[in-house]
Amino acid sequence: MQLTSIIPLNYCALDICTNNLNLITMKKSLLTLSATLVATFAAQAQIPNSGFESWDAMDGYENPTDWATVNGAIPGGEYFPCTKSDDHYPENVGSYSMRLESDLEFLQGGWGISVTDTFAYPFEPAFAIQGHPTSLHGYYKYESQNGDEAWFTIVLFFEGNAIFNNQFRSPAANVDNWTAFQIDFDSYVEADSATLMIFNFYPSTQTDGPNGNSVLWVDNLNFNSPITGVSTEEADSEFAIYPNPTNGQVALKLNAASTSKRSTLTIYNALGEVVLSEAIQQQRQLDLSGLSNGIYTVEVRNSEGAVQQKLIVQH
Repeated sequence: MQLTSIIPLNYCALDICTNNLNLITMKKSLLTLSATLVATFAAQAQIPNSGFESWDAMDGYENPTDWATVNGAIPGGEYFPCTKSDDHYPENVGSYSMRLESDLEFLQGGWGISVTDTFAYPFEPAFAIQGHPTSLHGYYKYESQNGDEAWFTIVLFFEGNAIFNNQFRSPAANVDNWTAFQIDFDSYVEADSATLMIFNFYPSTQTDGPNGNSVLWVDNLNFNSPITGVSTEEADSEFAIYPNPTNGQVALKLNAASTSKRSTLTIYNALGEVVLSEAIQQQRQLDLSGLSNGIYTVEVRNSEGAVQQKLIVQH
């Protein structure tokens, strides 16, 4: 797929990057992550704030951390296209999702758009990746008006050059229940970074905006496999971690079946960054006293799949 197929020719990322989007302050690129943090990344690449659990307080509104929106372009702050929603999925993974809503009253400024890091054009790397991801997964709900289609697109880069892109377009219809989507990376040799764009409409031409006031909810983006929720009973049958909440010292207990397999323990912070990753095959104590207060995701993965639980660190 050629890069020009990402968006319509000369679209300049909606052509509003020289208008309303100049009001958006570029966040620090995740490519400047310290060597120490990069060294802790698991082979599976991580998307920043992939579950939209972290939000930054701005002047009268919130933005999802490490994502650019057009919230700051709305005159008078009468409404904001990107908001935090407590309607999320899977139900026991996280607490929030990202909600994108268009309002045609505000013309271009009222479009439901979110992009990792910045609205720069030509597209720039927004976050570092490692390994060789083969697909992007996530969940969405959609209220379509006048034939709007939700649009997800990803661009992969190597040494600053765009080397691959692909997209997902929803049906031009309501998607009332949380639904999984997938974007495959058909073929590429090597990538070191990426950027993601999510629109609650599909811009078919340079001047096209949304057809109506459509609404899109997005949650739990992930490379290579979907994030799945499990019940407490299912999670306890695979592993237990206690006490929870913890002041930093915890015990990890695997069930008998898990101790017979080679498993990987990975702990993610609210931004989806890996703070701990190591092989395990037995019961063990973990010293997490170096972690900041917050909610973390503990994942145990083996050849049969992965199970996740939430862990609260509270010193």
